[in-house]
Amino acid sequence: MRIVYLSPYNHNGAHSGLRVRTENICKALADLPDTEVICLSPWQPPEGVRHRYVSLDCGWMRRLLLLPVLNIKLQKMRPDLVISEAPLADLFG
Repeated sequence: MRIVYLSPYNHNGAHSGLRVRTENICKALADLPDTEVICLSPWQPPEGVRHRYVSLDCGWMRRLLLLPVLNIKLQKMRPDLVISEAPLADLFG
């Protein structure tokens, strides 16, 4: 099973509670048998979790322009499950 966890915000570089929760969830999912986890984020996830750089830390206009690019990236990955923390991402539109 391929799981993509989308956490596209840097939280001003802080190791926030949201980031800790995301890291813990990704690590727990990666420990499941026959499961590949890919974290899309601007920060490096824990060991054992694949990473692709994605950041939506920008103004609303640029964010709207980046959403179609994000959707294309997700479609190319062909995930079985997407967990998203991006409230404006129209996944697989």
